[in-house]
Parts: sequence; C-alpha cells; structure tokens
Amino acid sequence: MSLILESQFSVDKITLIIYPNCSFRELRSNAEALLNDFCAVRGLHRNLVCYKESGYAYSMTLPLSENLNYPTKNNNDGKPKIFVQVCNTSGQKQRIRVDISGYPLSRADYFMTKMWLMKLTGNDLACLAFDQMRVTRLDIAMDLEKPIDELYFNVSRFNKEMLFLSDKGKLESRTIGPTNRDLKICIYDLDAKAASKGVNGARRKKRNGKYKTRVELRINPKCKLSELQDKVNLNKYFNRVEIFDPRFLEVTEMSQVLKNHFAYFGYQATFKALDPEQQAELKKLIKEFKHSYLDLDDQLEQLQEEFLCFKGLDPTIDYTKRSQKAQKTALKYENRFRSYNGQSLDQKANYICS
Repeated sequence: MSLILESQFSVDKITLIIYPNCSFRELRSNAEALLNDFCAVRGLHRNLVCYKESGYAYSMTLPLSENLNYPTKNNNDGKPKIFVQVCNTSGQKQRIRVDISGYPLSRADYFMTKMWLMKLTGNDLACLAFDQMRVTRLDIAMDLEKPIDELYFNVSRFNKEMLFLSDKGKLESRTIGPTNRDLKICIYDLDAKAASKGVNGARRKKRNGKYKTRVELRINPKCKLSELQDKVNLNKYFNRVEIFDPRFLEVTEMSQVLKNHFAYFGYQATFKALDPEQQAELKKLIKEFKHSYLDLDDQLEQLQEEFLCFKGLDPTIDYTKRSQKAQKTALKYENRFRSYNGQSLDQKANYICS
C-alpha cells in the first residue's frame, strides 16, 4: 500500500545568543535610546513594548517587515517580529537573546533584525559575525493535509509524551520529548490553534490553507550560525518521525480495549504497553500503513533555500553594487526601519538582496 502524505515545510522560528563587546552600562544606554526613540515615534507607552523578564533588564518585542499592534497583541499572531532580551542581571558575561519568529520569514526580516541588533550593540559588527552568534533553537514546521485524529505518530528514541485535549474531549496537541534534549516535537491541530485566537486567527487560518496538522520540530543545534547548515541534518530529524494511517487497526486481531487505547493515547504510548510478541507482530503489519512525504527531496531543498535567508543577518555583506532592484528593496526596508525609530543607521547603507 502506497500512502503519500501531502505536506509543506518551513522555518518557523530561530533563537540566537549574541555576546556583545560593550559593557552592561553601554548596553543599557543603547537599549534605553532604542526604546525611547521607538516609543516616541509610535506614541506608545514603554510598558507596551518592554518589560523585565527571566533575568534580563529589558525584554522587548520589535517589528520587522510589518507593523505590530501593541495595544492589542493578539492581532500580531504570525506577524514577523523579534523578541529581544538585553542586559542580563545574573552577573555573567553580557549576552543578547533574540527570538525571530513569524510566517513567512523572509531575508528582509533577517535584514531588519540585523539593523535592530546594530542599534542595540552600538554597531558592533564583530559580535554579529556568523561565527560568533550561537543558535540555541530552530523550529521547523511540517504541515500535513490530514487531521490530527487521522494520523498516528511514532518518534524514535523518545519515552515521554503529553496529550492535550479540548474541553469537548477532542485531541488538540501532542508534545513528545523532554525539554532538555536536542529535539522536542509538538504536534497540533491547525484549525483548533487558529480558532483559539478568535477573530485574530484569520491570518493563521489563511496561511494554513488546506493543511490540518502541524508537526513542529524544535531543534537545539548548539552550534554557531556559521555551522548551522552543516550540523543540522534535517533528513535525520524527519526520519525519526514515523506517521501511520489508523486503518491498520481494522486488520489486527487485538482486543477492542487495545484498539481503544490506540485511538485515545496514540501509537507510541500504546505500542510500549504491548508485550514483546505483540510488538513484533505489529511492526511487521504496520509497514504497509506508513505514510511517506510527497516530494520530500524538494521540500528539503526548499528548506535549505530558506536557510539562505539568514544571510540577511550578516553585517559584513555590502550589496551596494547589486542590481537596481536589490537597491530599491534595500531602500524600502531601510526607510521602514527609520520610520520605526526616527533615526538612521550610522553604518553606510548596506543593501539587501531581493
């Protein structure tokens, strides 16, 4: 039986740690200047933009290629943005933590992230080099055309799984794996996620299209940004996620109690509850009901192309000699950045590729 599952892959989030060369006092001065400029231009109270959290003096949410609605934050669901934390108060070496998220994330979004970071670090190009920034999290979204209750998942080398049900008893999400590993997987119902946002879920629903389930691979690469493409073997991670069609239950001779257990707790938890003989029998049987991804090689190639968008973060690339179209695109986003904070960059114009 050939079971082809239509899917689409994308980069959903990346978290970076940056070690600036300036002191705590300089970082605080830069953060205050950025915050004051941004809030003054937008007419916002600083508490809408910044607060103190998790050992950092400043935790700010800043816009990228689209404006954000600060008074009604739920309206920002899915919009490209950065959550940046500055001035850690733990007494350790100063660092900047940056979450870049949204969909879709383009090179323009990474380019604007770089401009925010240059402002925060006082144009410290050295600390923004790819061999200095560390990647602590990379989220890859894998959207599937079938609903979550029509798919059974097995993730190799994981023993811990949590189920989340709606108030009506319907399965909404599964989280597989502990938080302290190099991989954690969250599987959830896309329609339920959009519905939970109310009227603000329209953007999410439009983006989902025909896809019903998301498998989110939350990878902890523990590497420099310059090493990311070489160290993150996407094929290896995808191969750890097996997806089965529930029709295998129709041809098994197991008891109704076990079938109900499969339906309620899923494949992984129930498989571990079987005795060794039943496990061996099921492994042989279920091979015919395993889904394969449609155009997996093309999807992986597309992901690699998304990785190329990270070049927008590189402060050493000068695009001034690129095409007129590239310069026009650069001017558009440089003007947008100026409109956010009312000031221009100290660095010479550094154009983004179109």
